[in-house]
Amino acid sequence: MYKILIFLKKTDDESVLARFMQSAIPKLESLTGQKITLAEIEGASLSQEKFFKYCEAVFSKREDLDRLMQTPEGKEFNKDIAGFGSYISVFYADFGE
Repeated sequence: MYKILIFLKKTDDESVLARFMQSAIPKLESLTGQKITLAEIEGASLSQEKFFKYCEAVFSKREDLDRLMQTPEGKEFNKDIAGFGSYISVFYADFGE
C-alpha cells in the first residue's frame, strides 16, 4: 500500500482552506476515483508545525500514483497544490505490503 498525505498548516487566511476544498480536493478525487475527506487534527504534541487539516489518498503501489501523476489530470493537480506553497506539506508513505 502507498499513500499520499497532505497536511494543511494553520493560517488566519480562511480563503486557503476554501480554495483547497474547492480545487485540490475535487481534483484529487477525480484523479484517484476515491472520496477524499479532510480530517481535523486535534493535536501533534511533538511537531513544530501547526497543522489543522489532513487528507490522504491510497494506492496499491507507488507506480500507480506515479502513473496517475503523469496524466493531464495529475499534472493539473500537482500544479494546483504547488500554488498552496507554504500552507501545505505533502508526504508519501510506503507500507511495503
